[in-house]
Amino acid sequence: MLNRQLTANEMTELMEELNRYPVGSIYPMTRNNKYAISFYYEGLDGKKKRKTCTDESKDMLLTLRTTFLTNLFYEKMALRKKEENIELLKEVFPKSLLKATAKCEYTVNEAVDGYLAFHKQEVKFKTYESEVYYTKHIKKWLGDKKIGDLKGIDYQYLLNHAAKGQDGGLASEKLVKAVKGCYARTIRFCKNNGWITLNEMHELLDGVSMPVTA
Repeated sequence: MLNRQLTANEMTELMEELNRYPVGSIYPMTRNNKYAISFYYEGLDGKKKRKTCTDESKDMLLTLRTTFLTNLFYEKMALRKKEENIELLKEVFPKSLLKATAKCEYTVNEAVDGYLAFHKQEVKFKTYESEVYYTKHIKKWLGDKKIGDLKGIDYQYLLNHAAKGQDGGLASEKLVKAVKGCYARTIRFCKNNGWITLNEMHELLDGVSMPVTA
């Protein structure tokens, strides 16, 4: 964990991290007198994982969940700082000493297909089918673009078009949020595969606003 107090922005990030995961299910354990809570989270490697916490007191389970996710957030911050420091060193050293980094030539369509192949192995089939549906919006509006040519404004462009819906009406907030999350997971997939840097990932995902929905 970090040995300093969180800044206001970091505290906001922590609250968003805690709130973006479903609370999970609480249930009594049959083999003893304890209770358990099971929930999903995103690990340091970007993969979806399941965690179970147990305690004799049912009232303590949500606290255990919060403690686990808070510690995970600190670990993610430390990892992000380490990667940012590496990027900073690249800026400090003379360019002649660094190997030029070529822009990613994969298209968004190819990135989506790669992400879906990975995602299919991690979730239930119905969840995978839903993700396939949401990626159709990404492919429709950004599919032919190369990952290396994407800008932060493209994320907003995607959401704005997804919100327009069909027949001139507005799409539901649920749909637009689902497309938003799907695109973010695709971009994180690109980062985890080394196609883009951490800073590039943040540039592509930060600062987006939810458009008006039905």
